[in-house]
Amino acid sequence: PLAVVKCPYAVVGCDSVVRRRELAKHEAEAINMHMSYLQDNLLAVNRQTQQLQSAISLFEQKGNTVQAGLNDIYNDKLPILTCNNEITREQLNIAKGTLADHGSRLTTHSKLFDEAHSRAGTTEEKIEALTEQTESLQLELEDSQRNAFEEIQNVRDVTLVEVDRRLRADLDNVTQELAKAKKVTNDDIVAVKQDYDRILSDRKSEHDKLQLELQESNETIQNCRNELKGAEQDWENKLQVVNKQLERSQKREDKLQAQVTKYQADFRVLLGHLDWSIRLNYFHDTCDNVLPNIYVKMTNFSVFKFEKRSWPSPPFYTADKGYKMCLSVYPNGLNNNGHVAVCVLLMSGEYDNHLHWPIRGVLTLQLLNQLQDGDHMLPVKITFDGTDRNMCCQRVLAGNMSTYGNYCERFLNHKMLTEDPERKPSQIFLKNDILYFKVLEFIVA
Repeated sequence: PLAVVKCPYAVVGCDSVVRRRELAKHEAEAINMHMSYLQDNLLAVNRQTQQLQSAISLFEQKGNTVQAGLNDIYNDKLPILTCNNEITREQLNIAKGTLADHGSRLTTHSKLFDEAHSRAGTTEEKIEALTEQTESLQLELEDSQRNAFEEIQNVRDVTLVEVDRRLRADLDNVTQELAKAKKVTNDDIVAVKQDYDRILSDRKSEHDKLQLELQESNETIQNCRNELKGAEQDWENKLQVVNKQLERSQKREDKLQAQVTKYQADFRVLLGHLDWSIRLNYFHDTCDNVLPNIYVKMTNFSVFKFEKRSWPSPPFYTADKGYKMCLSVYPNGLNNNGHVAVCVLLMSGEYDNHLHWPIRGVLTLQLLNQLQDGDHMLPVKITFDGTDRNMCCQRVLAGNMSTYGNYCERFLNHKMLTEDPERKPSQIFLKNDILYFKVLEFIVA
């Protein structure tokens, strides 16, 4: 079935080449083209037949002309013919030579007669002798003329016979060729017509078969449409039932949402009556560890300051499935410079395989005012430049936490932690030995 074959209509002009298993499909699709090829070939055969008939008519005209010439020759209506045959020309040349010889002999006898006449004088003997000689010459001349005429007549007869023979032979050959051509043309026409009838019959049977299959397909499609219409009606009924259930569920959900909104409003009212420090504790205890807005609570600030060690915060993620980080707070700063220093450290996270390394972005955090919800410290931005030489931006492959941090050495002056008449009375960052940090966001560059 995979063999490449030519179309059966290649003899009439189709140049398609297809695989054997696709041959029937090609014949069905190209039936109009094949019929056109057959019609063109039939027209060409008709034109060839007309040309052959014209040639036959021309040969018949030539044969009639030749026959008329032969009849004129036989009826002595034409002069002596000259033929292209070398033997006929030679015989004519011999006849002409004979006539020339007799003419020269006649000239010679005339000269002798003149000489005899001059010698005879006026005597009767000479006259009688000359008369006898003249009669003898006249007889000889008549014999010579008769012989020459008979020889010319013989040559003419031979020439006419040869010409007739050759013309008859040519006419027989032309007649045979015309008969053969007529026979071949008729046979070809009959063969083409038989092929055309056979192909037309095959195409008609295939058309009937395809028509039957099309009718069956239409019936099947109609049945499927009826079934689909019934199924569609069933689904519409079920969909109406589901929509009604959804409407009831939506109403219940709207009712519950209204209750939740009311409870949240009541909760915010109650929360507004609480102290800001209590609210900070609530935010710290209830928030998750994913940005934005993470609250970090540092306790025992004075202890870590006295012991001159850093405080590590709980870890958090920069986003859902983002980078894992933590804060490291240095109460005495890095070099006892009178400031609180903050360091951001990368940690080994469960989503590191899907993230871009080295990390590149900006982390924003601020220190919160515990006296009221306002007058907080201005946000501080810590930048990860994403370069290969910066070790604090590299992925953590060994251990749980990076040993290289991104620092803000002068995060907060120690004077801001103590009572100062120059400082705003509404700002208290350190209360009950506790600091509250708020990590606002991390923007990936």
